[in-house]
Amino acid sequence: MKRVIIVSVLFFGMTATAKDQPLNPADFPLTVRVVSYAERIEEGATHTKCEDTSIPGPYDKTAACHTTTDKTTYRDIQLEMGTLAYAASCFCEALTLGEYKARWKDEKNLEILSTDKKGILKSHRYKILSAKQIVRPTTGTTGQVPCAGSRATVDVSSVPAGAEITVDGQFRGSTPSSLELSDGDHTVVVQRRSFKVWERSVRITGGKITLTAELDKAE
Repeated sequence: MKRVIIVSVLFFGMTATAKDQPLNPADFPLTVRVVSYAERIEEGATHTKCEDTSIPGPYDKTAACHTTTDKTTYRDIQLEMGTLAYAASCFCEALTLGEYKARWKDEKNLEILSTDKKGILKSHRYKILSAKQIVRPTTGTTGQVPCAGSRATVDVSSVPAGAEITVDGQFRGSTPSSLELSDGDHTVVVQRRSFKVWERSVRITGGKITLTAELDKAE
């Protein structure tokens, strides 16, 4: 009597899953412009680990303890899309200032497409925190809107760092940050809890500006 042996062979990698499929820029129909970027660290749970350091014998028990705190680094950005300005945040890789392709994941999350150091396309999911209409400044006489390319980079830092930045009444991130501002007059406010408010009026005419806010302790 002959025996029939059935050999089952499984070929791995023959069918790519959706996760393995490369990202297609055509699937990201939106164009967004990242105009500011900042990082913030939020602390979470605290963990304490102790190690017995007692000496054998009739001695008191001793221990060496080490406490650590979970920390999460968030990337906060301000971006513009059409006539709306958005504040968004994620704990993903940092994005530099500039234009990117994007798509809505859902009504509260936006996926932004970028290229890593190796030239590989990656998507970053940002949670939308707020949205508002963009109000473009106009000249006092002609009422003409300045050219869209008429912008300047403003680097804002503070001592100590981690202060909130507000430009013309709108939150733009935390120090240190690089912002893109249109030509004209702007009011920059830097504030942090337990410190006095730092405020400056600046006139943007292109190029690059550096602002350093030295914060004084509040009385």
